[in-house]
Amino acid sequence: MTWPECQAWMSAQCGQPPYGWSPGADRYAEILWVLCEALAVTNVLEIGIGPTCMSGMVAAHSMHNRGGGHLLSFDIDPSRPEAIYRERAKDLRTDWVQVYGDSLAMLSELTLDRSYDLVYVDGDHDELHAYTDTVNAVNHLRPGGYLLIDDYPGCQGVTDAATRLRAEGFTFVHVPHDLAPSWNGRLLWQKPS
Repeated sequence: MTWPECQAWMSAQCGQPPYGWSPGADRYAEILWVLCEALAVTNVLEIGIGPTCMSGMVAAHSMHNRGGGHLLSFDIDPSRPEAIYRERAKDLRTDWVQVYGDSLAMLSELTLDRSYDLVYVDGDHDELHAYTDTVNAVNHLRPGGYLLIDDYPGCQGVTDAATRLRAEGFTFVHVPHDLAPSWNGRLLWQKPS
């Protein structure tokens, strides 16, 4: 699977109205693709599936290059992901497990049977969720694995959570997918080995 193959499927399926496929969405997906490929991910945990399942679909396409993988997704909406995305993940040999409910309670109480190469935090964007989801999810990240927090600095709650996390010792790299003036993107952090 190459990025152009993933990109073509994503733009056809994830770009349907009302969401569309914009240059920002393309950069958003490609940056995640590059990271998944560089890390050779096989286990991904995401908080927030989203209506177009872009992060989960990029991860599944990338994991296909290593024979498949495991994607664990938390969301409050049990209608997500739609059947087309579930079927695509299955075709890509990704075991996709969804857990529904508020991530604040679900993730802190869940005993997971594996550690994850990549944790993607894109749930509720208020400070409490962005902060607590990150702190809880890091416990399930393998040493040397990467954490991504989406919508920074685009959402005030995420920005406030990042300030708290930095005060606690997290050193982030900002990877924007939008251009000026917003520079919205993701925060990237590697768990020490």
